[in-house]
Amino acid sequence: GPSPVNLDVAIENTRVQFDGSVDELRALKGVEGRVHAQGPDPAAVLDLFKLPSISLPPYDVAGDVTWRDDEAKVAGLAGKLGDSDVSGDAAVDLRADPPAVTGELHSDLLDLDDLAGLIGAPPGTGAGETASPAQEQRAEPREQDRRLLPAKEIDPDLWRNVDLDVSYNADRIESEYLPIDR
Repeated sequence: GPSPVNLDVAIENTRVQFDGSVDELRALKGVEGRVHAQGPDPAAVLDLFKLPSISLPPYDVAGDVTWRDDEAKVAGLAGKLGDSDVSGDAAVDLRADPPAVTGELHSDLLDLDDLAGLIGAPPGTGAGETASPAQEQRAEPREQDRRLLPAKEIDPDLWRNVDLDVSYNADRIESEYLPIDR
């Protein structure tokens, strides 16, 4: 039967807490429970799932996780990514080639620069912005450049190696550079 597991792990500045059960403890199969993760940048966590390790601002999220075979699902996801809130459901299927990510996500408030890592830029680091110390260092030369899009080349293989089917909506979007709304 399932073994109860209560885990609180901190590696560098990333902390993951889990309270639930695991069917096969040695193989980490049949995981079910509540997970809470927080850290300076989710890139390392994304890398664990063989997903593009995109640099995003500090995060603090929680949800109900189930992991069976090579499919992980998070229901009732809720938390913060940078200055944006996020909620919804998501799943990663590692059986597919490339890995498949599905989800329905929502924000009451999206601070658009929190998603800058998707186009190779660091998140905003000015007054009132949330960024890790490493992201603040990388942003200094970028802030002096002031171009709308970064000059950094985006590796297309990052996106060819994942199949995304994610819907996302936001009630309110804040952007310093783009006249954009929901």
